[in-house]
Amino acid sequence: MIGALNDCFAAECRSLIGHLADSQPFISWVAVDEQAVVRRIIADERRHERELADLIDALDGVAMPVTPPTNAASIHYLDLLYLLSQIIADKRRLVAAYEMACARVAGEERAEKLVSRILDDERRHLADLERIARSNAPAAAPTA
Repeated sequence: MIGALNDCFAAECRSLIGHLADSQPFISWVAVDEQAVVRRIIADERRHERELADLIDALDGVAMPVTPPTNAASIHYLDLLYLLSQIIADKRRLVAAYEMACARVAGEERAEKLVSRILDDERRHLADLERIARSNAPAAAPTA
């Protein structure tokens, strides 16, 4: 079970979205509403990391050290829309990690609740990011 929680912790730490805050001054935001959505997602990601580490500790485990994603070093000076496909791919990986973790933490109520709640957050984040991508997709050329 600690292994499953550590896998989730590592997935969170390696997610590109968690590193957006570090480059935020260099990202030109498309709209205020979208900026608020992304800021909420970033805050949720940081909370997820803390909660996973706290639960691992409470279960007498150790949160394993995680190296940051190498692609996080290249997000400065880039537009959110340019990064969106990478961010959405990261979110899909997070959803998959939590879906796999659900079965692995079965039987430990605290872990089940946390993993399930975070999975719900990740699915909501993915839907929000996909909505942003759709609303900013180039309009199709009119047909004659």
